[in-house]
Amino acid sequence: MGKFYAVKLYCLLTLIFLYASPSYPASFSGKVLHGVLNIDTASENDFTMLPGIGKITAHRIIKFRDENGGFKNLQELTRVEGVSQKLFNFIKDHLTIAGKSDLKILIDINSASKETLLTLPRLSEKKVEAIINYRTKHEGFTRIEDLLLIKEINKKEYDEIEELIIVQPLRKKK
Repeated sequence: MGKFYAVKLYCLLTLIFLYASPSYPASFSGKVLHGVLNIDTASENDFTMLPGIGKITAHRIIKFRDENGGFKNLQELTRVEGVSQKLFNFIKDHLTIAGKSDLKILIDINSASKETLLTLPRLSEKKVEAIINYRTKHEGFTRIEDLLLIKEINKKEYDEIEELIIVQPLRKKK
């Protein structure tokens, strides 16, 4: 194979690798991790709350932890098959090896898709569309209490979802 073709093949494989790599923030769009997860006490279900960690990887983490008598430090998590350095860097701020776990996934009402908003309790498609319309018309929410300004959302519904949502500033489009 000539040098020219080898360089072309290398460039092509590099592009495939870069674009095939998962984008963890994008796959977690509209959701926000809040709190920390103690990797020495977390269950398989707890680990699956983290973006990029499925049931198989969660099982591997538990197995590694059990076989090694726990984790000595957070970085040790990257020794588990399925936990790349890229994934670790994305989730590490929400991991600990001391204290209690209090990790929650909150839904950012400024960026969540219709499908994500529909996972909130008591919100019908009509109510979710009203949220999206308000968000578009007012260039986002400034606080979660703004939901009460939407006539389709009543106080009881608001009270049920208040602890499940968050408002993060909208990113300005360039």
